Parts: sequence; C-alpha cells; structure tokens
Amino acid sequence: MSGVRRVVLGGVVALWLALAAGPGLAFSPDEPLADPALEVRARALHEELRCLVCQGQSIANSNAALAQDMRAIVRERLAAGESDADVRGFLTDRYGDYVLLDPP
Repeated sequence: MSGVRRVVLGGVVALWLALAAGPGLAFSPDEPLADPALEVRARALHEELRCLVCQGQSIANSNAALAQDMRAIVRERLAAGESDADVRGFLTDRYGDYVLLDPP
C-alpha cells in the first residue's frame, strides 16, 4: 500500500472513530449544566435564538433536531468558558443574523 493511501485510510478510520465516539462525549441537548448560573445563561440564550426549521419559534420551544443541536452547542460553549456574546457570535457567523429572534 502506498504512503498516500495509508495516510488517507488512516484519516478515514480516525474520522469514523471520532464520529462514532462523538455522540457519547457530546452534551445532551436538554441535559442541564452542572453550574446553575451557566444553566440560567444557557436557557436565556435558547430563548433568544431562532429555530431555523420552525422559523417562528426559539430553540427553547422547538423539538426539531437542529434546535436540539443548537441547544447542545450553546451549553458546550458556555461550559467551555465562552461569554454569551461569544456564543451569539459563533451562531451568527454560522447561520447569519436571522438566527437571532431580535436581530440588530
């Protein structure tokens, strides 16, 4: 097997393992954070962010898979020490200002 094939195959295997382990390591979308102050911040952000599937609902009120993923992202980033503004910025960079229920 050539060196390039070996590197590509190794990358594919590593990616597959990361994806297989990912769900076990990620936050559950509705699992409260251990720190009550962080959980309050997370829930406040959930109310500010639009579900891009439902469009008229916040991610706090939506059962769409994307809204669940977004709730998990909010919790993960807050737990990692990011500010509310950092989390909002990450999501607006990814989805545009439309993700905010009250855009600037």
